[in-house]
Amino acid sequence: MAGRDVVEAHWATDTSKLPHDAALLEAVELFRAMPQVRLIAIIDAAGHPRGALLERDLRSLLFGPFGHALLSNRGLSMDVASRMRDCPVIEIGAPAVEALVAWRSAESAEGLILTRSGRFVGTVDQPNLLRIAAERAGRLHLVERQRALRIEDAAQRFRAEKRDLIRGLGEVSQAVEAASRRVAQRAVAIRARTDDVASAAAGSIINLQRIAVSAEIFAGALDSVDKRMDAATIATQRAVMRTRASAEQIRALDEAAEAIVTVSALIDTIAQQTRMLALNAAIECARAGDAGLGFTAVAGEVKALATQTRTAAAGIADHVARIRIATAAVSDDHEGIARAVEAIEQLSASVMAAVREQGSAGRAIGEHIGEAGAATMRIEAGVADVLGSAREAGEDAQVMQTLVERLAIIAASMKSGVSAFLAELED
Repeated sequence: MAGRDVVEAHWATDTSKLPHDAALLEAVELFRAMPQVRLIAIIDAAGHPRGALLERDLRSLLFGPFGHALLSNRGLSMDVASRMRDCPVIEIGAPAVEALVAWRSAESAEGLILTRSGRFVGTVDQPNLLRIAAERAGRLHLVERQRALRIEDAAQRFRAEKRDLIRGLGEVSQAVEAASRRVAQRAVAIRARTDDVASAAAGSIINLQRIAVSAEIFAGALDSVDKRMDAATIATQRAVMRTRASAEQIRALDEAAEAIVTVSALIDTIAQQTRMLALNAAIECARAGDAGLGFTAVAGEVKALATQTRTAAAGIADHVARIRIATAAVSDDHEGIARAVEAIEQLSASVMAAVREQGSAGRAIGEHIGEAGAATMRIEAGVADVLGSAREAGEDAQVMQTLVERLAIIAASMKSGVSAFLAELED
């Protein structure tokens, strides 16, 4: 059977056939020419089988003394259709068991008719069908025996592996049970820790809200300080302007004192020259004698007046010197004040910039604190989800524990069933 349990063309033992309108004499002559043939196929004009002629139905005509003469009589019209019987028809490639069942089911069947695509190919007689059935039974028996041997080998291997399998199943069950216990314990611990984290998150939200309020107050205070610093800056700028104006006035006063000193020196020079002139006049009056006595008195008065003028000029110079010293001291102090005011202005500017930066930082802190509060609220929601997951994990662990117990029961039942199966195999 070329490795497949199907009907094949080499099953055919004969290819004899007659048309359905052939004379019965032709069938008798074919049977006489081929004594080993037990049936002849009857086909139609398209080559499709219509039935079969059996050798046993024509045996009286074949071996009777008058059979051949009877069939040769032209007055008696006898064709193959009068003796044709139904015969099972099987397509080549059909399952072999189907062909054998059709043959055994047919009443008084002497064989089968083989076709390909519905057209006649050949016939298989009963002896060959018996041989094919026997060969097929032998092959099936061999297959069953091989299968039995494979089952026996598998049973031996299974028998060898059953203890390890059952032992491994028990160990796995124990390991799963231990793991489920650990999962349950961890779920409880996670739930406790998650509760603590949730409490801490709630407390941090309250603290962040308080900090946010304080940051807003701090930002408002910095805004107020910023406004006051603006006013202080304006006042400082005015003080700087007045200080610069006072410095200009002090420089003008110093210049005026310098001018007074110059005038005082000129007066001293004039008084000195006047004194010299008075001295010369006195000398000339003394030379003139009595005629110059009047001029001598006048020259003396002029000399005395020049001396007084020099003394007054010297006093003026002393006063101007003291004024210049005081002016210089005031100028130095004024310059110190101006530098101090400028330093205050710079300090005020830097303080103002720092205050503005602090205000921006305070507002940024408030914004960040608000974001942190929102993030903390999200964390709290996430912690709640984690808490729910932990609770579900605990429930799943309990379910796993139940499944483990069922697995242990199933393992015990499997152990008993396998032992009973192996006992039956050994029997």
